[in-house]
Amino acid sequence: MRSPYNIHRICAFLVGTVFFAAGMLKLMDPVGAGLVFTDYCKFFGLSALIPAAKVLATLLALFETVLGAALVSGVFPKLTAILSSATLGIFTVLTLILLIFNPTMDCGCFGEAVHLTHLQTFLKNILLCLLLVVAFLPARDYNRPRPGKYAAFAIAVVSALLFLHHSWTRTPAVEFSAFRPGSLLAAAAGVDAGMRLNTYFIYEKDGEEGAFELDNLPDSTWTFVRTEELAAESGRGREVPVLSLSDAEGNYCDERAARGEVMALSAYAPEKLSAEDWGRIATERQILEAEGFTPLLLVPARESVPAYLADEALTADYKTLITLNRANGGLTYIYEGEIIRKWALPYAPGPEDLQAMRTRHPEEVMMSQNSRGRLTFEAILLYSLAMMVLL
Repeated sequence: MRSPYNIHRICAFLVGTVFFAAGMLKLMDPVGAGLVFTDYCKFFGLSALIPAAKVLATLLALFETVLGAALVSGVFPKLTAILSSATLGIFTVLTLILLIFNPTMDCGCFGEAVHLTHLQTFLKNILLCLLLVVAFLPARDYNRPRPGKYAAFAIAVVSALLFLHHSWTRTPAVEFSAFRPGSLLAAAAGVDAGMRLNTYFIYEKDGEEGAFELDNLPDSTWTFVRTEELAAESGRGREVPVLSLSDAEGNYCDERAARGEVMALSAYAPEKLSAEDWGRIATERQILEAEGFTPLLLVPARESVPAYLADEALTADYKTLITLNRANGGLTYIYEGEIIRKWALPYAPGPEDLQAMRTRHPEEVMMSQNSRGRLTFEAILLYSLAMMVLL
């Protein structure tokens, strides 16, 4: 009797892992999840839900994460079987509709981390449905989960909630968009929009150099030397992002973000910022100028910008700004056209932090932050899964 039970649990674990990872990836980027939810609302004619897209998308991602945690840990088996079957059934129907009508939108199953075609998404859901059938059919009463399983489930849920709080108030721990750290703006790369580049970090050890990508950096025994941007083969590499800016006279000035040490203060929805927020932006501009940075105030339109800042504002496309920095009131460090680091305005660096940052190589600043964010996310994900399996 033990072997069939193990097969049930393995299948439930696989489905739960997919649910948990997919939910956490969306919780890492609530704004991005809201954008995908908005696309669904537009496609299905549910425009009334668009104002609450970010909140609804986050709640759905949290539900998916909690359901995944329940599947992995094995708690509440009957309730979990009903909810997971209903959820996966709805997802499968939705992806079938997308497959039939083929709209130009992403399913958003794994946030920005993994992009699947409509066919791939549908087949993925069919496979999960089959695994779920093996996990819960024929209907039977499983042994009552050990008390430790409920504790592990609670730990995973609390970890997800803490992670959500961090993501909601700050920028994503790991980014996968075209404007992620390490990306070189088109104005600095001297290439056309749509081209792709690969960024390589050149390290030296024992007199020999090695080229590494940002996601696969060497250990501390290697010494950083420089970076190189090389044209990638068609369909591979990072797309070169275009940050198109216009001044008050309507002239394009993309190069202003591609020269020197730039700090872009961006607000993709300036009308939602309070007077206190604008005062903080004005103060931050003064601090940045005093520390030798070039501050750029970027908004989609000047009408919502206070009069004392309107003349300084540059305009850019809404979708570009929300991709550049997920925070509505965000700070993005750009060095010679390369995106280095991002902050939400409440967590912007102070004068001492800015001074310390200027003493370090920009690539070092970028790699340090990127590695820290990636390790944090992976640690939370793996720790939660390990606790649910081992306890």
